[in-house]
Amino acid sequence: MKSVNLIINTENQDELQDYIKEQFQFLDYYGMNLDAFHDCLTEIGEETIIYTILKKPSVYADKLLKVLNVSCQENPNIKIVKMDILELLKKEMIEYEKGVTHRIQHFLKVHSFAHLIGQMEGLDADTLFVLETASLVHDIGIQPSLKKYGNSIGVNQEKEGIQPAKELLTKLQYDTSIIERVCFLVGHHHTYHLEEGMDYQILLEADFLVNCFEDNMSKEQIKAFRDTVFKTKSGIFLLNTMVGMEN
Repeated sequence: MKSVNLIINTENQDELQDYIKEQFQFLDYYGMNLDAFHDCLTEIGEETIIYTILKKPSVYADKLLKVLNVSCQENPNIKIVKMDILELLKKEMIEYEKGVTHRIQHFLKVHSFAHLIGQMEGLDADTLFVLETASLVHDIGIQPSLKKYGNSIGVNQEKEGIQPAKELLTKLQYDTSIIERVCFLVGHHHTYHLEEGMDYQILLEADFLVNCFEDNMSKEQIKAFRDTVFKTKSGIFLLNTMVGMEN
């Protein structure tokens, strides 16, 4: 089964058609208009899921989505799935870590804790979005670190994770400012004791909430890390409750 991401993030018709041609890998003779888009979609012979995200609505985007829906009705090989950007990022990261179940399970659990702590701490929507994005890609540097150094120690993860994180988020058309912040978090998620904002702090805590279980840490080790690194009331509460420790 083939999948295609269709992220509508521009109101410019030419830019959108260039993007469509690239995403669907249409040939050079593609007509760069809605009629050509319809014709190419109805000719798809392989089972294909099209994941759509509408970031910038426009009259042209509405027409394009209508063409997509009509083509889907005419061609049983294509299916349209409306996606949230974070869910699409999850899918992309699962594909990135294909076959490495424990790393997939890890980032999904870290994301769950990060989202929970962020909500409990009352983060604003923008900061929560950055945090959730960073939590999904925070360990993206493990794979290149293993290939380059033969290990995945924290400092190597941080160093090697920035570029693949930037490439993936650029592919998904994240805003530049968000990409820069997430890359900073990826590049510092094993660097403790910085004063770098709530997204940074919660990412450290969410990561440890998962690591302490996965690494089978003792209560003494957990308490020592809690007392030196944890700062949010929500993170401390969750850790204490989960492990069965007092304040």
